[in-house]
Order: sequence, then C-alpha cells, then structure tokens
Amino acid sequence: DRYLQRYPDVRVDADFTSRIVDIVHEGFDLAIRVGPLADSTLAVRKLGDLAYGLFASPDYLASRGVPAHPTDLAGHDVLAFASGTHQAAWMLSRADQLQRVELSSRLKANNVFAIRDAAIAGLGIAQLPLVVAAPARRSLQLRPVLADWSPPSMPVHAVFASARYLTPKVRSFIELAVDAMTSAEQ
Repeated sequence: DRYLQRYPDVRVDADFTSRIVDIVHEGFDLAIRVGPLADSTLAVRKLGDLAYGLFASPDYLASRGVPAHPTDLAGHDVLAFASGTHQAAWMLSRADQLQRVELSSRLKANNVFAIRDAAIAGLGIAQLPLVVAAPARRSLQLRPVLADWSPPSMPVHAVFASARYLTPKVRSFIELAVDAMTSAEQ
C-alpha cells in the first residue's frame, strides 16, 4: 500500500502465489522470490534478507508446554509452510550448534498468513518471517518459541525480464521494496 500511496496514478495487478511464474510468457513485470534462486537469464535485484523465528499462541503453549530444545518439537503440532508435496525439515542454529528437525506437520500451507493465523488460533508452532509475526507478537497473540535458536534467513529478490528496459513503474517499486526490506531488517 505504501507504493500505491506514493504513486497514485499507477495501476497494479498483483498475483500472490507460491508457484514460480514465467515472467516473460505470463506477462508479469516482475516477481518477488524468497529463497535461493535457480539459474536463469532473468535480471535480479536483491531486496534484502528475511529473518525467521518460531512462534505459538500463549494458549497452545499453556496446554502443550514450551519446548526447551529443537528435539522437543517432535511432541508438538507443527504448522509448516510448503508448496506442492515437498515436506521440508526445519534447520535451527544456536552459536556453533545446528539442529535439523524433521517435520510431521499438522497443517501444511503455501501461505505464511494462513500459517500465522493457524498459530494464533492455537493449532501449533509455526516458523514465520519476523515481519509477518510482529503484529501478533505486539498484541500478545503469539509468543516466541526456542528464541535462542534461529532458522536461517532467506534472501528476497526481485526478478524481472531485463534490467536494460526497466520501466519507471518497476524501477520505483524495486527501490521502495529495498527501502522496506532495509527498514524491516533494523
């Protein structure tokens, strides 16, 4: 909404999906991709890094207990972000320790806001971007879990057809996105 407020004459058609779109053939000006990028002929601009944490509702933690170590997650309901049939594991680190947690998720969804809302509803423990969890933390709907353990940050990139023919609309969006990511990281 900051972009539309700053540029009131610009029209935006947004498509929120976790699938990898073909920017050129599907007519997209750009795509925002979270995570490592596959090799491609597309132009790329790194916007920043997305930090993650584990969160659950106070009610869930009161009824199921607070995990003290990543291995304790095996006895908890896990809410996992995943697309397709791929079942991922969570990697958590602390100082020089690295712990892989195999997931047996109660809920798997391809939308972080659905995962966040399920965590707020007390359905389990979720790994969420800190910026997505922040409003629910401020309102005390979510509490950090295993706060001394960190999931890896994920790079966020803008991907577009050509840096050479970048439209003012796309260029201004990328600049605003870089500023927003920089603000979120601080």
